[in-house]
Amino acid sequence: VAEQMYWTERAAVVDQRVRNIRIASIVVGMALLGASGLALSKGLHSTFQVVNGARSHVEEMEERFRDAALMAKETSRAAREGAALKDGMIETLDGSAQFLIFHRDLREALVDLNDLGAANASDLSAGLRELSMNLNEVDRLVNNKDWIFYIFLTFVVSMDVLAAALMLGTILAWREVSPETFQDTLSYAVLPCFAFCIVCAAVLSGGLSAALLMNSDFCSGTNAAPSPSGTILGILEEMGDPVNSTFYRSAAHYSGGCQTQSPTLFLSDLVPKIEQVYLTNNAFRDALDRARRSLGTTTGATPEDVASALGTSTLLDDALHRSYNLTLDMLALARCEDVHPAYQAAIEEGTCSDLPQTLTWFFASVSGMVLCGMVIVTLRASWRDVLDCDDPGGDELRAVEGKAAEHYNGNGYGDGGWG
Repeated sequence: VAEQMYWTERAAVVDQRVRNIRIASIVVGMALLGASGLALSKGLHSTFQVVNGARSHVEEMEERFRDAALMAKETSRAAREGAALKDGMIETLDGSAQFLIFHRDLREALVDLNDLGAANASDLSAGLRELSMNLNEVDRLVNNKDWIFYIFLTFVVSMDVLAAALMLGTILAWREVSPETFQDTLSYAVLPCFAFCIVCAAVLSGGLSAALLMNSDFCSGTNAAPSPSGTILGILEEMGDPVNSTFYRSAAHYSGGCQTQSPTLFLSDLVPKIEQVYLTNNAFRDALDRARRSLGTTTGATPEDVASALGTSTLLDDALHRSYNLTLDMLALARCEDVHPAYQAAIEEGTCSDLPQTLTWFFASVSGMVLCGMVIVTLRASWRDVLDCDDPGGDELRAVEGKAAEHYNGNGYGDGGWG
C-alpha cells in the first residue's frame, strides 16, 4: 500500500508538470497566432500598401517626365524648322528692298529662337528622357515583385496552420481522445515542417533587419546632404554622371525641393522669343499680303516670289504655334512645384517615414513568431524529460502504473500522448 501511495503521488506530480507544460504550450501557440496576425496586418499588408503607394507616385513622375521629354524634343524640332525657313524667304525675295527690314528682323529673331530653343530643348529632352527611364526602371523593379507578397502570405498562413495543428493535438491528448495515428503525424510530419518554418522565419527576420539598415542608410543621405536627395545625387556621382549634365541638374532640382536652378528655366525665356518671332512674322506676312494684292508692281519681286514667301511664312506661323503650345505644356508638366510633392510622397514620406514603421512592425512580429515557435518546440520536447527525470528507465513506473491508477483517477502520462 505504501508503495502504491508513493507511485500515486509521483504520478500526480508528473501529471501536474506535464499539464503545466501543455498549458504553456497552448498559451505560447496563441501568442504565435497573435504575432502572425500582426505580421499580416501591421507588417506584410502595410508594407506592400506603402510600396504600392510610392510606386503610384513614381509612375506619376515618370509619366510627367516622359511627356515633357517628348514635348521638348518636338519644341527643338519646331525651332529648327522655323530657323530653316528664314533662308528660303530671304532667297526668294533677294533684292527686294521693301522687305529688307522684315528680312533682317525676322532673321535675327529666328536665329535667337534657334540658338535658345533648339539646342537647350534637345538637351532637356535627353535629360528628362533619362530621368523618365530611371523612374520607369524603379517602377518595373517594384511592380515585378508583387509575387513576394503572396509568398510571404503563404508562409505565414502555413506556419499558423502548423501551430494550430500542434495546439489541437495538445488539447486532444489532454482530453485523452487523440488517435495514435494523429499523434504520429504530428510528431513525424507536422513538427519537422514547423521547425523548418521557424528556421525560414529566422532568416526572414534577419532579412528584414538588413532591409531596415539599408533603408536607414538611404534616407540618412550623405554628410554634405543628410537626406534621401543626397543619397540619390551621391549615387549619380559614383556612376560618373557629371554635375553639370541636364540629367544631374534635373534630379537635383526636383529632389531638392526646387532650391537649385531649374533645368527648364530657359523655357521661360523661350516663350517671349516665340512671341517676338510670331509678331515679326505677322508683320512680314501682312507686307507680303499687301505686295500680293499689288501684284508685285512696287515691290521689286515677282508675284510667284511673293506667293512662295507667303506660303513659307504661313508654315513658319504653324511651327511657331506648335512650338509655343508645346513650350507652355512642357512648363506645366515639368513644373517643380507640381512634381516635388509626388517625390515627397514617394521617397520622403513613403520610403523614409511610413516604410520603416511597417518594416519595424514586420520585423518585430516575425521575430515574435520565431521566439514563440522555438518555445513550442522546446516545450513539446520537455515533457519526455519530465518523465525521464523522475524515472530514467521508466520500467519501475510502468510496472506499478496499473496499481497506481486504482488509487488515482488518471495516470501521469496522459493516455492520449503529448499531442
